[in-house]
Amino acid sequence: KKTALLCERHAGDTRTYTYDDIRVHSNGFAVHLRGLGVQPGDRVCIFMDRIPELYISFLGILKLGAIAQPLFSAFGEESLITRLEDAQTGTVLTTRKHAGKLRRIRTQLPHLKHVVVVDASSDQLRDGETAYDMHGAARVDTFDWFKGNSETPSVLHYTSGTTGKPKGALHVHGSIFSQHLSTKWVLDLQDDDIYWCNADPGWVTGTSYGIIGPWSCGATQVVLDSG
Repeated sequence: KKTALLCERHAGDTRTYTYDDIRVHSNGFAVHLRGLGVQPGDRVCIFMDRIPELYISFLGILKLGAIAQPLFSAFGEESLITRLEDAQTGTVLTTRKHAGKLRRIRTQLPHLKHVVVVDASSDQLRDGETAYDMHGAARVDTFDWFKGNSETPSVLHYTSGTTGKPKGALHVHGSIFSQHLSTKWVLDLQDDDIYWCNADPGWVTGTSYGIIGPWSCGATQVVLDSG
């Protein structure tokens, strides 16, 4: 089983995930989100540091047919409100470290229905929050993926806002072809390479060339846990 992800944590240990692990764990995220009522086309924000759950949940959202909305984990409350309100985001995936920001702005986001905390126990949750332990959840070997097409929306990125209000840029599933080819031909990434993309997935480079491109090429990724 080929290694897809090597995640080195600041504690010094490394977690290793095979491509089969990625498949099963992303299925689990898709099942949990579907159980919350998330539908194809719904916006699901990923607001966490560079931990395995960020990369793997991204694929789970796409499998469900929902739209992944990665946001930079260093954002403060005002930046979150601007982007979540504009996207009318219904669900956010986060960690205990960042849950407080969402709790403080929750009343200003009427479309936000669910906050999923990936490293919390039930006694650490507030109203409207659920816990999802990727490693402790039941194994999900199969999932009936959403059948979209090349123009089906997949990822919603936002600009930095340096020249005005942040603007949403909606990507589609067909963009994987250009991401795959540019990763393979421009970055010259081979399936036996070990690759580190230091761009944060809260920005477009960190998803196009830190998730979609390298994994579509079958490479092994290295991630330094920024949590």
